[in-house]
Order: sequence, then structure tokens, then C-alpha cells
Amino acid sequence: MRGGGTDDTGEAPISTLQVELENTRLHFEEAEAIAGIGSWILTLDDETPLAWSKETYRILGIDPSKVLWRRDIPSWVHPDDLGSVNHGIEAAIDGEAPFDNEHRIVRPTGEIRYVQARATLVRDAQGKPLRMVGIIRDITEMKDVEARLRLADRLVSLGTLAAGVAHEMSTPLSYVLASLSRVEASLARLQPQISAVEASAMTDALGDIRGGVERVRDIVSDLKTFARSDQQSTRLVDVAAAVVSAIEVSAADVQRRAKVTTSLAESGRVVANTTRLTQVFVNLLVNAAQAIPEGSERADIHVSTRQSRGSVIVEIADTGTGITPSVRDRMFEPFFTTKPVGVGTGLGLSICLGIVTGFGGEISVESEVGRGSTFRVSLPLAPLEVESPPPERLPSTRPRSRKILIVDDEPRFAKSLHLALSLDNDVTSTTDPSDAVARIERGERYDAILCDVTMPGLGGADVFERVCRTCPAQAERMVFLTGGAISPSTSEFLRNLRNRWLLKPVETERVVAVVDEMIRSRAGG
Repeated sequence: MRGGGTDDTGEAPISTLQVELENTRLHFEEAEAIAGIGSWILTLDDETPLAWSKETYRILGIDPSKVLWRRDIPSWVHPDDLGSVNHGIEAAIDGEAPFDNEHRIVRPTGEIRYVQARATLVRDAQGKPLRMVGIIRDITEMKDVEARLRLADRLVSLGTLAAGVAHEMSTPLSYVLASLSRVEASLARLQPQISAVEASAMTDALGDIRGGVERVRDIVSDLKTFARSDQQSTRLVDVAAAVVSAIEVSAADVQRRAKVTTSLAESGRVVANTTRLTQVFVNLLVNAAQAIPEGSERADIHVSTRQSRGSVIVEIADTGTGITPSVRDRMFEPFFTTKPVGVGTGLGLSICLGIVTGFGGEISVESEVGRGSTFRVSLPLAPLEVESPPPERLPSTRPRSRKILIVDDEPRFAKSLHLALSLDNDVTSTTDPSDAVARIERGERYDAILCDVTMPGLGGADVFERVCRTCPAQAERMVFLTGGAISPSTSEFLRNLRNRWLLKPVETERVVAVVDEMIRSRAGG
């Protein structure tokens, strides 16, 4: 043979066939690596080693030079899943069902991964089982996504529940606060008629009651925060105060593992939402604590605040294990986590990033493996302008001729608000929104109309629409109240509304102040 691809018989030489076979094998290995699917042959005796592809060795994390046998299966299958794997193999051999099994593996490093293995049973001419030929693929990421989707679904349900609970608690809290304000006002008037000791005891008792009610109100506010995904209302926030609040909130989780020190300079204020900003600092503090191994000799977290070039800088530095560059590049991605399956959602840092950027700020991190990490939150300073104080309640020099209509389907709230406002006003209250509309349609006129948003039958939006048609001037005098469980249509109504509205639970003083402001602005209207 000279210069040709065949010998005298017309067949390719063995060397050429070997080259082609090797190229085919390499192409097959490359295809497996791209697809992330390994192939394997499981012999059904104990005298022939297993035949695995390079990708199968990679998925299982085992050295490709190691020879494995069927008896070695327990060395890589998770102990809790070994029974399921063996049962699947036996069922396939007996012809009951094809082998298709999802299970966990334990790599030599101790890392646990999820895999899916499928196989076909090969039999000889007499039907005797010879071997199983199958594939394997790593489905850990898919399992993570499934778990996170389930978690997201649960969070949606929990958010809906939280909104409902908050709404149901808002109204009774409102009438408790309103009644409490009435009692406090009455006590102030009666003090000259009772002993100083009795007055002091009653004042202290009412103070304790108010403290407890306000604590419940804060919990309701937190539930509403959890139920909503937007940044919510913003105002001027003292960053150092938010940091202190976060340290106190996270103390139970953080101080078990690390000592927290602070250097909180006069950092200034930013435009933000207090609850959301505190949430960011709590998350970063808890992460810092978790980065420090338990029992570590260096277990310190230092929190500092300062101003720099028109921004407030908050730094949270830990002495933990540090972050590798590969993890640092992805740590703010949604669902990315280095924690084991079932521990952490991978959402914390991505949520923090969204909150901070929503306030016009930035988050960055510096880290060195073995020496710890420093997370830096930068927020723009608020413009130098005086924050408008809430309108104050005028002293009782107002004419008693002011007429106020209260429309709320909760009798006790309507009654408590009626009592509080009737000290200085001529108040009418009704739990029937149709009755309120009828009063206006037959000519009754009011200086202010307080109307609940969510009521059976006619809702606040319906009442507003009908009053607008009947008497637009009265519609302009409406102030709305809502417990927070707002439907999309109601949310749109409030978003487009020019009138004032208040979120329950609300202090009576706040209601009165808003009513005063609205009446003054409509004077002569």
C-alpha cells in the first residue's frame, strides 16, 4: 500500500480505524461534558468492574483511575437513599419496571449532590440479565430551583396571610387607640377632682396600656411590610439610628457567635424607608456572624458609619472565613448560595441590593479568604431642607358647629372615633355606606367625611364615586381609612386619589390633625 487509505483488499488499515475510533470516543466525551450527562455500564456480577465514562466520574467526584465494582455502590450513594437505589436495580432485573431513580450522592469531599440515573437492562438470548446500560446527570441545581419555587409559593401564601391578619388587627387596634385617647383626655379633665396618688396610678396604668398597644401596632406594621414587596413610603431616616436598631434586633443571632463593636459618627440622614433599611443591616449582620466559625478565637464584627462626598457610608466588617473571588462575583445573584440545600434561600443579599439601589445607593464588598470581609453600604445624603412637621391639633377654640360624618362598617371603631371627635365637633356616624350616601343625596352637608375603604356592599371607592356625582364639593372633603389588605382595584383607587388617606391602626390625634388640615385647606369651599 502506498499513499492510500486502504490496503490491497480495499479495507482501511487497523491504524486508521484506531484513529477514527479514538476521534469518535473523544467526540462522545465532549458531547457528554457539554450535556452534563455521563454514561455507565453496571455488571450484575462481582467479577467484572464497572465501566464508566469520564463525565460519570466527574459527576460523582471520583478519581477516573480508580477501578470500581458493584459492591462499591454504597461508597457513593447517600446512606438514606441506598435502599431506594438497590430496590430500583432489583425491580429492573425482575422486569417489574425500568430503572429510573433520583437520589443523593456523597462525593469524597463530603459534598452532597442530587443525581438522576436511568438505565436499560440487557439480556442474553435466553433472557438472562447481563448488565445495565444507563446514564446519569447532576440535578442539584434543578432541585434547588424547585425548592426555591416552593419557598416562593409559601412566601406568597404567607404574605397573603400576613396582609389579612394585619388588616383584621388594624381596626380593633384603631378603636382601642381611639378609646384610649378619649380616656386620657377625660382623665386630664378630671384630675382636679381626684387625689394626686390616684391620678398618678391611673396615668401610669394608661401609659402601660398605650405602650402595649403601640408594640402590637408596630408588629402589625411589620406584617404589612412583609406582605408588600415595594419600598413603601420614604422619609428622612437617621442612618446611625437604623444601624443601632438592627444591632438590637439581630442580637440574639449575632452575639452568640461574635462580639459587636461600633464607631457610629454623626452620619446624617437619608431618604429611605426605616423598616427596609433596618432589614438590610440585620441581614448583613447575621451574614457576618455566620461567616465566623463557632469557637473561633477571632470572633469580631465592627460596625461604623461616616460621611463621604455627599453620601452616608455604613461598613460591617467581620473576622470570618472570607469570600473566594468566584463566590464574590455571584453573591448578589438571586438564589445563589453556598449554604447546604435547605439552609438559606440565596435571596438575602439580592433583596438587600434591591432595597439599597431603590434608595439610590450601592453595596460593595471587600474580602480576603481567611481574613474576613467588609460590606459597605453607601446612601446619598438627603437634601438640606427642613422636614415638615405633622400638623398639630388646634386647641379647643374651634366652633362646635363643625359637622363630621364617620362611615365605617366596624361599629366599635366608629363608636370610639365618634367619642374622640365629639369632644369638639358635631359628629354623625354610620356603619352603612348606603346610609351615608343617602344623607348627602338628600342635602346633608359636612365639614369632613371619614370613610373606610373596605366595606361590604359599597366600598369606599363606590361611596366616593356616588358622592362625586351628587356633590363634588363634599367628595373633596372625604378622608379615607384602610386596614391595609388592599386589592389591586383599591390600590389603584388610592394611588390616583387626590384626597388624604390614613392607614389603620391610626392614633386619634393623627385623624384629628388630618381633619383639621383638610378643613383649613377647604375653608370657604
